[in-house]
Amino acid sequence: MSGPHSTTARIQSILNGKAGKALLTLGDQGLVSLVNFSAFFLLARKMAELEFGLFALALTVIVVATGFQQALIGSAFQVKAA
Repeated sequence: MSGPHSTTARIQSILNGKAGKALLTLGDQGLVSLVNFSAFFLLARKMAELEFGLFALALTVIVVATGFQQALIGSAFQVKAA
């Protein structure tokens, strides 16, 4: 059988499998990375060097603090819940 219904069913069967889930995960991560890169690129072009440097430093501190919080608190709850 050929036609739009068989094509749609085939695409749905692919997306419901493990390969489809992996493809969707990679696509999601790629889209998020592209949006983040674009946002930082635009910020770097529009802001003065000092302003962007301060922004980058503040963002780095926030990311590191979030990583410590996850390592110290979040992981313990995940292990306990498992």
